[in-house]
Amino acid sequence: MKQSASKSRMLLLELLLCVFIFSFCVIICAGVFFQGSNIATQSRDLTYCVQIAQAAAEAFKATDSVDEFLWLMGGTRRDGIVLITYDANFEVTEGDGAYTLVANISQGDGVMTADISIGSYKLIVSKLTPEVTP
Repeated sequence: MKQSASKSRMLLLELLLCVFIFSFCVIICAGVFFQGSNIATQSRDLTYCVQIAQAAAEAFKATDSVDEFLWLMGGTRRDGIVLITYDANFEVTEGDGAYTLVANISQGDGVMTADISIGSYKLIVSKLTPEVTP
């Protein structure tokens, strides 16, 4: 009888040890899964930011004036800086948003330059703007 109780205790101890090891593995795997999910979200956001900055750079190169650039991109102008806000789904929104595209446009000596930044991504675009003198 005493040997049977000892075997039961060993079996119970072994089962508890297996449950503990399994729980530990589940915690580790869940942490890795959630970390991978966060990295995927950050990568998606960076990809969208790059695409928006490239679209803004191409719109800047295609337009002749800041007003035309504003009309094309759908932003606002404050103190010579173009601001375009995007929500979490990267759609243009009014007011505060999750992301803000800032385009600082300057002109001098026949060259128009735009410093475009959105999120943690920054892009500098230049284009020649020949000045015609009569």
